[in-house]
Amino acid sequence: MSSEKIHVMNTAGAIELDLSVSHGAVNVTVDPKAVHGRVRVHTAATEGPVADAVNDTLFTERGNKLTVSVPDDTAGQTGGSYSVMQVGGNVVSFNGGVINTGTMTGMTISNGDIWVGGQRVVAGGRVVAEQRTVVSGATGTITVDIVLPAGSSLAVNTKNAETTVRGDLEAIRFDARNGSLQAGGVKVLEAETHNGSVLIDRVETELEASTHNGSITIAPTTATAAPPAPTTAT
Repeated sequence: MSSEKIHVMNTAGAIELDLSVSHGAVNVTVDPKAVHGRVRVHTAATEGPVADAVNDTLFTERGNKLTVSVPDDTAGQTGGSYSVMQVGGNVVSFNGGVINTGTMTGMTISNGDIWVGGQRVVAGGRVVAEQRTVVSGATGTITVDIVLPAGSSLAVNTKNAETTVRGDLEAIRFDARNGSLQAGGVKVLEAETHNGSVLIDRVETELEASTHNGSITIAPTTATAAPPAPTTAT
C-alpha cells in the first residue's frame, strides 16, 4: 500500500518543469526517447501528513510548462506561534514547548496523532496500535520521480529534498535551504543553497552558484560565470 499522484504531459517534447517540494528526494531522468514528460509523487505512507501532502499535490500544465506543488507536510499547524527545530533532514515544530507537528526518523507527529512507519499508533492522545504491534514499511518520505524529454529545463524549490539529475538539461534553477543537487550536463545553472552541496559534471554556457556552508563542485567547463554575483563555496 502507498500513496501516489501521477501526471503525464499532454504536450509532447521538451518541457519547463517547476517543482516545489519541502522534504524528501527528487530523482530526475532525462530520456531522449521520451515523448511526454512524466512526474510521479509518492510515499509508502497511506495516512498522515506525508500521505496527505502527496494526495494534495497540485499539477498545473500550460503549454510546455508544468508546475508541480507538493504541500509542506510540516505546515499543518493550527493556531499559536511555532518555532522549528531542525536536525539534518529532520524537522519538528513546537507550540508552547509541546511537539505538535514534525517528522523524525520514520515517525510523524501531528496534532496529537503519531505515525510510525506509515501506521498510526496514537490517535488523539490514545494508543490505537494493538499490543505487540510490529511497525514496518513506510518511513514518511516523499519521493518525486521525473522523466523529462531531451531539451527540457528544471527548477526546484525546496527546504531539504535531495535532487539528483541523470542526463543533460538546458537549464537548472535550484533553490534550497539544506538540500543538495547532483547533476550531469547543463547549459545554464543557477543554484543557491544554505547548507547543501552542488555537484555538476558539466556547465556549458552560464554558471551562477552560491552556498553558505555547503560545497560547490563543477567539473572542468567552458562556462562563463555570471558577472560579479557573490559566490561563496566552503
